[in-house]
Amino acid sequence: MLRRMTLALIAAMLAAAFRPPAAHAHAQMFSVAVGRHGFENVPDYTLFVEAGHEVTLTFTYADMDLDDDNPHDIRIKGPGTEDLPTVRVSRDQPTATITFVPKKTGTLRLLCIIPCLGMENLVGGMLKVQRPRATGAPTVLSLDLTPRDDGSVLARIALQAEGEEPLADMPVTVLLRTSLGGDLVLANPTTMEDGSAAVKIPTSGAGTMRITAYFEGGNGLAYAEARGEISVPGAAVVHQPGALASPSAPPALALALLVVLGGVWATYAYVAYQLARIRRG
Repeated sequence: MLRRMTLALIAAMLAAAFRPPAAHAHAQMFSVAVGRHGFENVPDYTLFVEAGHEVTLTFTYADMDLDDDNPHDIRIKGPGTEDLPTVRVSRDQPTATITFVPKKTGTLRLLCIIPCLGMENLVGGMLKVQRPRATGAPTVLSLDLTPRDDGSVLARIALQAEGEEPLADMPVTVLLRTSLGGDLVLANPTTMEDGSAAVKIPTSGAGTMRITAYFEGGNGLAYAEARGEISVPGAAVVHQPGALASPSAPPALALALLVVLGGVWATYAYVAYQLARIRRG
């Protein structure tokens, strides 16, 4: 019996030693201002959270400057949110809280469900539920956006470990926030020996570009992320008018046009002459 207990204890110790550590649950707490200009004063507000960890959203009323009350009923919609309450923020109730644990990755909608001033700005909020981020040794990622002469934007990325040690041969993802509120993957560069990477981003017109760069982490390194914005004027369109757009036609074109018109009128005159002869006959 003693031998069996000893063997069982040894087996349990070996299993515990080689079992991968469980992810430590951590709270995700956010304060979100709600007003007629949108969540946090933007109509396309997006919040990134991790699946499997508790999320607490504290909504605060942001329309105190109005003469009349402008209440907002906030609802989170999407898979797994059917049992979540609808909360109200108003002049008399300036704060409200929703706490839940998103189970799956994906996108949840955040919106006001009652008519209110600025309601059109409160229907595009999103909660992007991502897979749990890697934990481990702290990492730092920096992002610098620089406009180029050709109208594009150069994104410079630097990835370092704690103590400013560069991290080489690490994949980094660069995202562009689209006008529809989604994220478009622009590139997945790998850092060089000095921990840097660069991505050239083409622009399609004037406006503000919102860029996110992140390091997934893993192998004992923690997740890292950096965001940046840059205003781009858009490339000027240079139009060179062709020959047909000039005030006067080129000589060769004018001569060709006269030849064509002359042939048409000569043909018309010949046909008219033949018809006259037929009638006289």
